[in-house]
Amino acid sequence: IRELIHELRKDEQIKRIELFAEADNEIGLNFYKKVGFQVEGCLKRYMKRAQDDHFVDELVLAMIFD
Repeated sequence: IRELIHELRKDEQIKRIELFAEADNEIGLNFYKKVGFQVEGCLKRYMKRAQDDHFVDELVLAMIFD
């Protein structure tokens, strides 16, 4: 993913990368933050997994290129 981000930064038309991650996905969130993504917002009770009886929040993350 670092190589992909490096390549995307070369394109001056690309100003940001966005992604969505489940709020309880600690491993994924830690990885995204480690490579430079920041949490921009939260979609409360956004989804429900088939095997669960509760809804899960979804976080919106982004990396902004200057």
